Amino acid sequence: MDTQNTQLDMFMQTWREHDPITSVMAGANVTRRAPSQKWTLLICYANAELTDEEAGIRSGLKVRGANYWRRCSDLRALGFIESTGRKRLSTMNELRMVCRITELGRQTISTMMEV
Repeated sequence: MDTQNTQLDMFMQTWREHDPITSVMAGANVTRRAPSQKWTLLICYANAELTDEEAGIRSGLKVRGANYWRRCSDLRALGFIESTGRKRLSTMNELRMVCRITELGRQTISTMMEV
């Protein structure tokens, strides 16, 4: 399998390996939503170093029912974004990690733009 297909497959996956079977089954229900949310968030990270909350706000996904923080976690686990080692205060006055896009994330954006 070539690198381009592997990147797209990873990006499109709607569940995590460690998720319970019910989450894997529910992945079918979010097949359309999760990849588009990951895409929207990845674009936000391409333009700035952000906390998950900041990415949720910028993307418009910080709304009731949109699990933007899970999609950010997915992006980190897949290597599309990474921690900068810095922290910032959230709107709830709690420290949150700041993340940036990785080279893999940038390559994925380029690949997706070509498709």
